[in-house]
Amino acid sequence: MTSPRAGGALCVALCYAAMICLAIAVNLVPVFLTTLSKELGGAVGFTNEQLGRIVAATFVGLVGGILLTGPLADRWGAKPFAVLGNLLVGAGLGILCAARSYPAVLAAAALMGAGAGVLDLVLSPIVAALQSDRRTSAMNWLHAFYSIGAVATVLVASLALELRVGWRTLSLVLVAPPCLVGLGFVGIRVP
Repeated sequence: MTSPRAGGALCVALCYAAMICLAIAVNLVPVFLTTLSKELGGAVGFTNEQLGRIVAATFVGLVGGILLTGPLADRWGAKPFAVLGNLLVGAGLGILCAARSYPAVLAAAALMGAGAGVLDLVLSPIVAALQSDRRTSAMNWLHAFYSIGAVATVLVASLALELRVGWRTLSLVLVAPPCLVGLGFVGIRVP
């Protein structure tokens, strides 16, 4: 059995990894907008308005996830939402991988956004509770992992474009991290 301190360190590490998953959810689709337009938009592609709606769907999902999770996390605790947020991101990536139409891309973006919103709401309180003696430093580290995830996502997606790895393949590969992080939260104590 792990010590409470070791369990807390694992939980903090999972929160850092979940923040990277949040960054994947928010930053992956915009890199592939032109590709999505060419592949799914028919002969003329998507309009600029349609492309804008894809990004907007992510943020509508994000706001919805935040608004719904707040009162529920106070009632049921953070752990189910840490799991749920990661699984929503993974499900959104899976839908994106299988998307054959514009509405499917919108649904995937909204689902990833909802997962990101859920994670955005619960990760900071978890880390603050685990590292109450150094909250400022802990919050800085947590939010630095969003930036690390955003930069890594854009670099990996750009490299995939350069190497002609399709957005479907990359989306499928990226299903694994949020699902593994979500499962990691299942087996630990979350404050």
